[in-house]
Amino acid sequence: MNNSHILHNPKWRKPIYALKHYCNIAYGMHWFFALTLTGILAFIVTFARDTQAILLKQSQIPLVELYDFSIYQATNTGVETHIKGTKALRYAEYEQSFETILHKIQPHIPNAPRIIEYVYGQEITRTDNIYTFNKGGVYAKNSGEVFYSKRAKYDAKNEVFTGSGAFWASSVEGSMEGQNIIYNQKLQTTTASSVTAKIDLQARKDGK
Repeated sequence: MNNSHILHNPKWRKPIYALKHYCNIAYGMHWFFALTLTGILAFIVTFARDTQAILLKQSQIPLVELYDFSIYQATNTGVETHIKGTKALRYAEYEQSFETILHKIQPHIPNAPRIIEYVYGQEITRTDNIYTFNKGGVYAKNSGEVFYSKRAKYDAKNEVFTGSGAFWASSVEGSMEGQNIIYNQKLQTTTASSVTAKIDLQARKDGK
């Protein structure tokens, strides 16, 4: 094939002339600023990703670590809450503890027994006044009631234990099992679904 024929072919001249139009000084400045802007945008995106990764990593780093801890919360009437566990981690937005038992002592009422609540969990996440049991939760009272649920939450402010899914409960009068238990200490009410109960009639008779 003749090389001169290729060089004089109009099909090759068109793109060359088209590129020449963009290679003058004016367009060179446009290309410079366009490339600079692209570089800045790429830097901002990379910096934002790095910053997000750093913030995420920092949120996963505990602010405080405690081992074999025992914490008391007291008022002018005495000890109100005692929390004891093997390990506790405090993050910016929540706390996590392990093998933890919480004793909550109700204020003394004249001519009435003092109520003590017990909450236990192998792994607990606390956000404000809400305790979430990640590996099962136990709620008990010194009067004999005990509730257990594999998935549970305890609202310490309102004194409400909520078990999601299967639960087991017992008292001096017997035991029961079912689904979705809610126990309200302030109202002294218990609600659940699909309940099967076993009642000790003798214990009930002796309690009267």
